[in-house]
Amino acid sequence: MKKIVAIGLFILTGIIVLNSCKKTDSNTNANQTEDPSFVSGLYVPKAGSLQINFTYMFGQLPIVFNDNKYVNAAKDTFTIEDLKHYFSNFALQKADSSWIQFNNCNLVDVKTGRNTTLTIPSVPAGKYRAIAFDIGIDKVRNSSMSLMGDLDPAWGMYWTWSTGYVFFRMMGRVPATDAGYSLDLGGDNNLPHIELPLTAFKVKSEQAQLTLHMDLNEIFQNPNNYSFLTDGMVIHSNTSPGALKIAQNMADMATISGLK
Repeated sequence: MKKIVAIGLFILTGIIVLNSCKKTDSNTNANQTEDPSFVSGLYVPKAGSLQINFTYMFGQLPIVFNDNKYVNAAKDTFTIEDLKHYFSNFALQKADSSWIQFNNCNLVDVKTGRNTTLTIPSVPAGKYRAIAFDIGIDKVRNSSMSLMGDLDPAWGMYWTWSTGYVFFRMMGRVPATDAGYSLDLGGDNNLPHIELPLTAFKVKSEQAQLTLHMDLNEIFQNPNNYSFLTDGMVIHSNTSPGALKIAQNMADMATISGLK
């Protein structure tokens, strides 16, 4: 009798294990074939958020304020003492090529670390293949004079003598001249707009993290070489001769170094 009971228990255990394996295999296959159309990019299965992290370098060199010396394509040697810029109008491109706009406007202060990590809330479910953003603010905000939040003139990024905001500010010294430089980029015609593909990655997440690598070396090259000595130590208006040069150069200063 004991032998019969033992055999029965053995058979019952085998059935339970077999069914469990079948369920596991079924679930695994379901996950693998959940959406066969997702080939690359960012897949947000349910509405979630996207964290954006900024990192800053000058070519292969880390940014060390006040101390490090950098050399641009024009062979100027200089230091960096301050670095601020607006980051706005973040957008994600869907698989059907349409764009979802998030209408953000954030002032990033690299020296203090303010907003070097941002969170874009309420990202709709979907598959995304590219991102876009402005380094600055759009024409509507630039002329709205809302003067609130990150657009408050108290941040020191508003031209009081000429309506409009400073989109990007970089300041420091050029030792060869024993003088300081101040590059304040602004003006609707000088707004750097950047679009970057996500297709090098394949990430499925409702709380994804994106790292934007910002190369300050690109401000001074490609397609234009910018020299402090020939193009100017100071830019303080949208009509400064070197402003358009810098704005065009900044179009490729950002790359995606990570998505997870």
